[in-house]
Amino acid sequence: RVFQRRSGKAGGAGVNAALRGLVAARADRTVRLVDLDAWVCPAGVCVDQVDGVILREEGLHFDNGGAIVTARWLLAQMYRPRDPAQ
Repeated sequence: RVFQRRSGKAGGAGVNAALRGLVAARADRTVRLVDLDAWVCPAGVCVDQVDGVILREEGLHFDNGGAIVTARWLLAQMYRPRDPAQ
């Protein structure tokens, strides 16, 4: 989800749906959606820490060490080969 609070309540369902639609509409398949929500909130339950680092100290924004951990994960996803099923 684009906007996801630690409580697990979505704040950007419309934006997320629009992004999924844009990705699905690309005929050249060079664009993909990286699902940050699935990483931070697997099964709808948001994690507070990854590898002992607090992701969002105030519950919404990735900052300090949490921003670094999240950025590393996002970069790894961007350079991962695309799943042909997507």
